[in-house]
Amino acid sequence: MLDPAWQDLGRGVGPWWAAAMVTYSLGYLFAPSKLVKPVDRAYYGSSILAILHGIVVSILALKAGLDAGFWTMTWEPWDYQAQTPATARCIHVFLAFLLMDLLPLFYYRKEWAGTGMYIGHHTLSCVAWGDALLNGTCHNIAVGLLLCEATSPFINGRYFLSTHGAQSTVRCAVRCAVRCAVRCAVRCGAWGGTWCSAMCAARRAVLGPARGPLHAEKPCAAHRSAAQPQQPRSSGARAPIGRSQELTNLPVQRCGHGSLLPHSEDHRHG
Repeated sequence: MLDPAWQDLGRGVGPWWAAAMVTYSLGYLFAPSKLVKPVDRAYYGSSILAILHGIVVSILALKAGLDAGFWTMTWEPWDYQAQTPATARCIHVFLAFLLMDLLPLFYYRKEWAGTGMYIGHHTLSCVAWGDALLNGTCHNIAVGLLLCEATSPFINGRYFLSTHGAQSTVRCAVRCAVRCAVRCAVRCGAWGGTWCSAMCAARRAVLGPARGPLHAEKPCAAHRSAAQPQQPRSSGARAPIGRSQELTNLPVQRCGHGSLLPHSEDHRHG
């Protein structure tokens, strides 16, 4: 018969390991169609697993540490035997991830670069964190270290966005939003430029990949109207040639650079 501590370890890790297996399998099966090779699809599945695990375990660890009062500022020495069911669950989740992630690391160790370091890290981590569960020690330190897993979504998310071709779009949106916010705050005031900043950022985020991330460094319509107030039209100004109804009813098409051209008979949209 196994020791009760080992039985509790198996019962705690088993369901989470099954959930990790399902997550990895779904990532492998629903990988983008351009990832044809199994080794690439496996890497995609591992990345999805790492992203989801980083989000889940960091939230659980933060809540467990706060509920147990592990991070209160006191002069009393830490109790290395302190533990709660919530802290044990956090370690169960982490061990399940390590055990699941070891499978593709072993299988594709010749195709993936740097797998030796990851295999060594995962193996030693399983020993150390398993000991923390079996002996009930250092849960206060373990839960604090699990907060570092919050960086995993950012590290693996870069590969995820790059695979889906959205990395440049996100980078452009963030950069343009910051620049527009600063520029609008300077030109229109901290509060007056809020709406204009949002409109500029949205426009550049959409058009940035097609025309460059920092295209058209010109003030938008709201800036131009604020900087150049409209002058009263003189009574002697000449009206444009043609009636406005005739001009607006012309069929037009939009060129690549944003201007408008009338349709011709031999080139129709559609």
